[in-house]
Amino acid sequence: MLTAFNLLRQFSLTGGPFHWTTESYNLNDFQTAVHNHETRRSIELGTDISESGVTFGLSTSVSGSGWSGLKITPPRAAPANLFGTAWYFRASRSDITRDRPTGSGASIPAWGQPLDPSGSNIITYLLERWTDQDNKWPVAQEWLKKVDPELEILKSPLRGNMASLETTNKYSDVSVNLAYQGTGIQKALTIIAGVIFSPAKATIIIEEPEVHLERGSIETLVDLFNYAVNHWDKQIILSTHSIDLLLQYASEVGMGTKRGGQHEHLDSSKFNLVTFERKEGKIQIKDQDMKGRFSTMMDRLRSILKSETAAKVTA
Repeated sequence: MLTAFNLLRQFSLTGGPFHWTTESYNLNDFQTAVHNHETRRSIELGTDISESGVTFGLSTSVSGSGWSGLKITPPRAAPANLFGTAWYFRASRSDITRDRPTGSGASIPAWGQPLDPSGSNIITYLLERWTDQDNKWPVAQEWLKKVDPELEILKSPLRGNMASLETTNKYSDVSVNLAYQGTGIQKALTIIAGVIFSPAKATIIIEEPEVHLERGSIETLVDLFNYAVNHWDKQIILSTHSIDLLLQYASEVGMGTKRGGQHEHLDSSKFNLVTFERKEGKIQIKDQDMKGRFSTMMDRLRSILKSETAAKVTA
């Protein structure tokens, strides 16, 4: 809806030429933007804007051959700066690009980690796993589906010398480039790939894995972290400011509590919480006892997170 508004605003302010990619949106082309990639369809855009007691209707139609021009109702000139009074700031969806030339990896740290810490080479990294038919690929795919249950397939197609990452929706069977999906799922994919494809018995350090994720997806990542500890003998070190993430572990290791459903549970002996709290310009580092009553722990954690705090969670 926000992209549609910005498309309409571009038509109104510039009168053309038509651009599918601007500083406000990135749609690539008509085939990418139109519903289910069905190029026989058209895209209908419209909005009503009220100004000084007068309501203007603005609309246009876009097809594969171009756009129909801007229609204004009632048919008189709208105020020149009507769209200029709306400011817009988009999500930082820059983790995964639309495609990437093969062979263009990221800078490799001195310790030889092949997946860039920022995830900038996630396309070519997963392309190698895809083309090598890595037996962990279905595992990564299943965990990504848990983050977004509507996803069916994760793939890395190669077109010429350009690789991309795409998912297929299980209800429409339409492939969508990950560059056009939410920031949260882009972030989650890099974390999932790092946890799953890292070497056996690896230590994985992740800063604020909860960023851009809603609570259900945070729960899924905690399940993945617990699974990696329980079954792959890996160590997970997290830094977080999220009460939603800490809530999962408080439920796991607290007195007489356990997360319900089909969650992956963690042995409390494998969990440790260290908090860093700033008071009067000094940092206090404390080991937190997470084995008490759930309500007591949560009150303490909320109090800590209200201060200038970073919590380090180690499993």
